[in-house]
Amino acid sequence: MDYININGNFQKPKYQQIVYSVLEAIENGELKLGSKLPSLNKICKEFQLSQDTVLYAYNELKARGIISSTVGKGYYIISTAVHESHKIFLLFDTLTLYKESLYNTILDKFKGKGRVEIFFHHNNSQVFKSIVKNAAGNYSAYVIIPILQSEPINVLQELPEKSVYILDLGLKLLSNKYACVCQNFEKDVYNSLEILSNKLKKYESFYLVCPGNKFQYKEIQYGFEKFAKDNKLNSKVLNNLDKQTVGPKEAYLVINDIDLVKIIKASNTRGLTIGKDIGIISYNKSPLKEVMANGITTISTDFEEMGKTISNMILKKKRDKVINRIEIIKGGSL
Repeated sequence: MDYININGNFQKPKYQQIVYSVLEAIENGELKLGSKLPSLNKICKEFQLSQDTVLYAYNELKARGIISSTVGKGYYIISTAVHESHKIFLLFDTLTLYKESLYNTILDKFKGKGRVEIFFHHNNSQVFKSIVKNAAGNYSAYVIIPILQSEPINVLQELPEKSVYILDLGLKLLSNKYACVCQNFEKDVYNSLEILSNKLKKYESFYLVCPGNKFQYKEIQYGFEKFAKDNKLNSKVLNNLDKQTVGPKEAYLVINDIDLVKIIKASNTRGLTIGKDIGIISYNKSPLKEVMANGITTISTDFEEMGKTISNMILKKKRDKVINRIEIIKGGSL
């Protein structure tokens, strides 16, 4: 245990001194793959430290992928890659085309600087809680697209607060406690529709097709309803298109791509010209929407920018609250 050095006069916290001592010992060849580390009690007794201090240091080394523990046997060196200081936990809901660009941006930012591991909860609360609990203590940063319900939110308390970064959703509910890069759905929709308001004036009715009751859908609805009220538009929120007959002089803001396809098909069947007889605005950009129906007008957050911002926040050890930039991609559909 000679390689562990603790100096009470150093400004660096004692748990960090333990981490540094182990990493230095690996670099010097004193510790090799499979080497066993001193027990928590042994270090506590030797340096008169609390068990929490030593455990925090060992958890930091575990998060970096340097050591592992076996119940009843202790802690062992499992990697000598001491310069790989980041081990990033990503928890997404699903991997859509636009979130794939977000994921790839994060991968690029940490190339040569650490590892990125991705998991998916598919908006299932039990899956979310299980994945988060299993990840606790094993990563240097936790980047999470949350489920905005009380039980999934509460399980985040099992993670070190300063290592949690909320992504995409949860600006209102979680930004007071955690660092975040999120969308402001209500404000983004309202401001985007204001910019597009001149084109919307030629339509007599404006519909929001908004399936389900997800928190972000409700915020989009609030933004839509406020815009319609302020501009005195004949408007309505539809949960689906099952009972809706698509007709002329109607404009639609569509959240789900399946509903987007339904509107385009219905327009074609009735001989309606998209962008003239009927208007369409879609949510979240994709390359396909750029070529559909002479280009679909789209409201979307910039997912590449979101990936860069969250990555830089982790790399620079910042804990900010960032509202991600919104894009309006104008096409012939409006």
